[in-house]
Amino acid sequence: MQSQSDQEKFYITTPIFYPNGELHIGHTYTTSICDFFARMARLAGKQTYFLTGADENSLKIQNKADEVGQDVIEYLDLQAKNVILLFEKLDISYDQYIRTTNKERHHTGVIALWNNLVEKGDIYEGFYEGFYCVGCESFKTEKDLVDGLCPDHGTKPDFIKEKNYFFKLTKYAEKVKESLLNNTIKIFPESRKNEALKIIENDLFDISFSRPNKGQANVIPVPGDQTQGIYVWGDALVNYISALGYGGSEGEKQSESLYNMFWNNDLSQSVHVIGKDILKFHAFIWPAMLLAADIPLPKNIIVHGLMQSGGRKMSKTIGNVISPVDMINKIGVEGLRFYFANNIPIFDDGEITEDLIVSNYNGYLSNGLGNLTNRLIKMMISYDVSVNFDSIENTDLYKRLDENLNKTLIDFDINSYTNYLWKELSAIDADIQTKEPFKLFKINPDEARKIVENLLLRFYTIILFIEPILPKTVPTIIKHIQDREMPEKPLFPKVEMEIN
Repeated sequence: MQSQSDQEKFYITTPIFYPNGELHIGHTYTTSICDFFARMARLAGKQTYFLTGADENSLKIQNKADEVGQDVIEYLDLQAKNVILLFEKLDISYDQYIRTTNKERHHTGVIALWNNLVEKGDIYEGFYEGFYCVGCESFKTEKDLVDGLCPDHGTKPDFIKEKNYFFKLTKYAEKVKESLLNNTIKIFPESRKNEALKIIENDLFDISFSRPNKGQANVIPVPGDQTQGIYVWGDALVNYISALGYGGSEGEKQSESLYNMFWNNDLSQSVHVIGKDILKFHAFIWPAMLLAADIPLPKNIIVHGLMQSGGRKMSKTIGNVISPVDMINKIGVEGLRFYFANNIPIFDDGEITEDLIVSNYNGYLSNGLGNLTNRLIKMMISYDVSVNFDSIENTDLYKRLDENLNKTLIDFDINSYTNYLWKELSAIDADIQTKEPFKLFKINPDEARKIVENLLLRFYTIILFIEPILPKTVPTIIKHIQDREMPEKPLFPKVEMEIN
């Protein structure tokens, strides 16, 4: 058996989300993608660590807590509880939920990295003068604004002049560029890599790493200067290594620490999954920080598109926002997970409407996988078919699907992975229609049993590889096959389309 230290590692992260309201369908999509890959990596035999969490240290969060009349930490505790409950509903198999208000783990890592950058001479004191959008938690140049307003929030940014500490981003621009060009950091898709390279060329200036500390409870003070709080780049981005113990007693010095197993390790495949709107932070600022601190770089950045509904970006103002909870109530968790894997193009903007979700669910799951499961189990019972699944890993089909699994953990094309599996299911359906074992059994029962046995072996093999997408349904199907029992109720009850 391979030792834990020699076993290939797989480390996958979501961005950490602002807890200033309920998570929307886009957050749900990002987190589900990560869960697909984490489960696939475990299926492939990799030691896997899946990180998600919340970006809690911001003025925006403080303002939100003030609006509802709550202490900020009390507010954040409630938000974290709600998110964790949603992730439980979605069957998200994360290993850690990091919160940036966690002083024992996250604050320790942030301060360690800050001190590291100070020692290298890459933090300096200066003044910032310009526009700042509280909603975005970021500074804006005039070219970022539309008619003087933030394009995302439609509000006029504040014009401020204040003392900040700055990070020498420009010093590391060429090194980051080189890391992207030689695929030390591999960005998916290639078009986003080209976009990141343009960002490095066009946005070449040092960045503010602190803001005046206005007495917030949810801020990390700058070491040695309590009047300043560490700004989002020097804080939130560090979660990817602080969660693994960087800067703490169990971090860099312990050989079997999470940090040394999953980050500081050539055998670990580190993967950041992000939306395209935060590409600059992950493909430029974060690598520059790591290079400055002599910390290993992430190996992969998957950049997915944004959610659209009716051909337009989701917006509460437009009224085209879809609630993940509403969709779960309508088609179940597995229906929503399957839609993400099958219908949303991972490297482009995705269209999602209630009609599309319901028709996809009925076609692929209710009329597809659900009906096929019932037909095969019914034939197995009716024709008294015995199946031995012990040598399934030696079959050509298993090897082919396993190869497809490992390929997907390199190119991350979850859509092709899902389509491949459902083509194999369709081939079983086609063989049932062509070979008609239900008719053959009347004249040649032994031959009919052989056909059904082969169909069941193929089906059982395929659903093993569907498990990362449908982690609740697959064990249920396997149990029905092993127990030789028909499901008492439909695995995927048909959902009627609503007529407006």
